[in-house]
Amino acid sequence: MVGYKLKRGQMTVYLITFLCMVAAHSSREGWWMVKADVHEEMGFTSTQLGLMDSTFLFLYALGYFTSGVIADCFSPTKVLRSGMSIGMVCFWIMGVLGLSKVTSYWIYTVLWGIEGPAQGCVLTITVGIMANWFPSSERGKLMGFWGANASVGNIVGEWVAAILHHDLGLGWEWVIIVTGSFLGIMVYAVYAFVKDSPEEEDQHMPLLDNAVEEVERAGFWKAWKLPGVASCAICYGGVKLLNYGFFMWLPYYLRLYYGMDMIEIGLLTSLYDLGGVVGSVLGGYFSDLVKVRSATVELMLVLAVPMLLVFQTVQLGNEWMFYLVVPTTGFMVGGSANIIAAAVSADLSQKEGAKCNARTTVIGIINGTGSLGAAIGQIIIGWLQTISWNAVFYFMVLVCAGSLMSLLPLAIKDSKKKIANNKYKF
Repeated sequence: MVGYKLKRGQMTVYLITFLCMVAAHSSREGWWMVKADVHEEMGFTSTQLGLMDSTFLFLYALGYFTSGVIADCFSPTKVLRSGMSIGMVCFWIMGVLGLSKVTSYWIYTVLWGIEGPAQGCVLTITVGIMANWFPSSERGKLMGFWGANASVGNIVGEWVAAILHHDLGLGWEWVIIVTGSFLGIMVYAVYAFVKDSPEEEDQHMPLLDNAVEEVERAGFWKAWKLPGVASCAICYGGVKLLNYGFFMWLPYYLRLYYGMDMIEIGLLTSLYDLGGVVGSVLGGYFSDLVKVRSATVELMLVLAVPMLLVFQTVQLGNEWMFYLVVPTTGFMVGGSANIIAAAVSADLSQKEGAKCNARTTVIGIINGTGSLGAAIGQIIIGWLQTISWNAVFYFMVLVCAGSLMSLLPLAIKDSKKKIANNKYKF
């Protein structure tokens, strides 16, 4: 009976945390899908829009860092519910202001900035809860699919935007009101069904292999010094810059440079996200086989470099190439981003973070650094695209190479260790 309760609890936690991430990503993607309309109707320049996104991402990173520390001290589910509630309210206010024809750039920037830390807690805490409920031996394939929530959420946001804006003819304001409401639905679901750990659900449940004796809690800076944390965090800073560069700028690029309509843009961006889903699932499964997740990510990033170079070769009249290039790039970039954010960070949180009672802090450091890199990247991309889009793609190639180099020592170390122990399983 206890085993049945554990499995039921795991299924519930898996589904609801997955849907929390879907809600968060769909709400953000709704805004990015209508960015070109905001540019035209509100008169915001591309530089201003880039600054808005960077403000969001800087504070989003702050939310990662702080929510990890807070969740290690208090109930993770309470912090999660608070963040999603604030995020929903900010989206509603932005939508109402848009309908009221308020065009103050700084009001929208402040609201979008508040959205950052409000949503920053979602990934940190949901990954922490998942790590509490599932043993490390199952985490690659489970977290590989779970990590696809970002891509699924983006697809939902893209198609909600396409249906509301293109098919129903509603303004961009209704897109963010509707997608923002998804967060409120998940606040109730977390309150009703999710517990922080199996022990909180039922004290008689068997302990998982990640349960450890409580020790003195490490501080934020000490957690940075844990083996593998800094290397993984720096790598994710570059990978998330690339991934969010496509999330934030691909619809804008396709709309203004190629003149595509919302339906075709929605299809192509969905293909990118679908590639990310397949990449995270297959990459997670493969990493379970070889037991070296860092090497799996390295391989995917190596293959991403030529795809980034191909982007700049697509000319007007050859848009069909996007239907090959976009999903393949999503597989490599989006897939590796999902694996780092979910499986790799969960492993480090339980292997290294548990030693000093800093599980969620480790997850927050990795994902917070990712958002910090993405924030800096959006400022650079916003500036580079005023020069040329070729400059943007060359910049992305350099970032991808830097991410490869930052993770390479860890990948070599992990690979040598597994070879020495003869633990590869095919």
